[in-house]
Amino acid sequence: MKQQFNNISRARLITNNGFTLIELLLAISIFSIIGLTVYSVFSSGIRLSEYSEGQGDIYRQARWILDLMSADLEAAVNYDFSSFYAEKSAFLGNKEEIQFLKETTGGLKVIKYFLIVPESSSIHKVIIGKKYKKNVDINLVNSQAESRYFLVREEKSFLDFLTDVNSDKNSLEVIATNFAADGLRFSYGFLDQQDSSESSWRDQWDRKYVPINVYVEMDLISESEEKIIHFEKKVLIPTGFWGEEQQA
Repeated sequence: MKQQFNNISRARLITNNGFTLIELLLAISIFSIIGLTVYSVFSSGIRLSEYSEGQGDIYRQARWILDLMSADLEAAVNYDFSSFYAEKSAFLGNKEEIQFLKETTGGLKVIKYFLIVPESSSIHKVIIGKKYKKNVDINLVNSQAESRYFLVREEKSFLDFLTDVNSDKNSLEVIATNFAADGLRFSYGFLDQQDSSESSWRDQWDRKYVPINVYVEMDLISESEEKIIHFEKKVLIPTGFWGEEQQA
């Protein structure tokens, strides 16, 4: 009887010291489900963070570009070329590019904004305010290169502008590299009538005076989701002509 009791106790001890195959498979399945759930939540959080960061970057970049353009345009000045260099104008623009005179501490400068095809070129490079003194080669290595354009800001001395000379002192700078095709557009405001308080708009500006405002539209390609985001801003020019529209 005692021997039989010892055998039963030993059997129970052996049984309680291990897991069955079914228990192991069940435990592995539960841990796998928990692990997949945690990974899914973590992965979704990373994607959301990357998306938010990408959206924030594109909006910060657009705001910086528009602020730079606004500061330049607000400092635009008129200049009378009627006595000399009658073919010159203080302010010229069409739908794709704009050129105007700006008063700086170093004297009058000619500022120009336009888009270029993203090919290798030797120009001064500026990305979000970082300047390079020497010329550098810019190569866009991207499968989407054909759909992206560079926004360029050109600054030329007044003397070189008058003599049509390209000096080494002139600055040709890349402001952004993710513009869509036809992603930079300008419209120019003027008054149709003397007593009018509303601006009329045209896509071409070849008058001998500065418009009262410029409407800037930009289409930038978002790196995070490869889609085009539209931005726009109306810039008032304090030195612009406030009279009614005149013939050139």
